[in-house]
Amino acid sequence: MLSRTKPMLTNLDARFYVDPDLFARERQNIFRRRWQMLGPVARIKERGDYLAVDVAGWKLFALRGRDGILRGFHNVCRHRGARLLAEGTGTCGTLRCPYHH
Repeated sequence: MLSRTKPMLTNLDARFYVDPDLFARERQNIFRRRWQMLGPVARIKERGDYLAVDVAGWKLFALRGRDGILRGFHNVCRHRGARLLAEGTGTCGTLRCPYHH
C-alpha cells in the first residue's frame, strides 16, 4: 500500500504582506499589466449605468455609453484628480468633474 502524504503548507514571509516596495512592484507587474475584473456585467446593462471600484489603489470605472458600448476609465479628473463617480454602482446621465462642474 502506498503512503500518501499531504504537501506541507507554509506561510509567506511577513514582508510579503507589509513591504511597500514589494506592493509597488506587484501593482506594476501584476495589476497594471493584466486585465482585472471590476464586477459582473449584469450590474451595468443599461445605458448610463456604471460600476466604480478600486483595484490595487487605482480608482477605475466601467460605464455603458449612450451608444450601448461598455468602456473603462480611470475614475479621476486629469486636471485636478477629483473622483468623477462615487464608488459602487449607479446611473450617470452626464460624466462631469465635481470640481469643474
